[in-house]
Amino acid sequence: MVMKTSDTDKPCSQLCVSEYLSARRKEVLSNYYTNVKEEEILNFRRIVTQERQRLQSKMRNFELESADIQEKLKENDRAAIEAIVK
Repeated sequence: MVMKTSDTDKPCSQLCVSEYLSARRKEVLSNYYTNVKEEEILNFRRIVTQERQRLQSKMRNFELESADIQEKLKENDRAAIEAIVK
């Protein structure tokens, strides 16, 4: 099979075509792997964002519960002091 790259070029040999196809195959695979890795990175970023939001929510809940517990302890202390005083 003889191919011309343009009207002014010399005909390419089978080796030339083979080299072109090999280079093109490498380029396509490289682009594919790059796209796959970019998708993986985006997916991990989504997961990290979701996990960060989940942890922040748990932290807020923990802080609210901690404040409630502190308030209940203060009330218990006041009640205990009043019981001792009476």
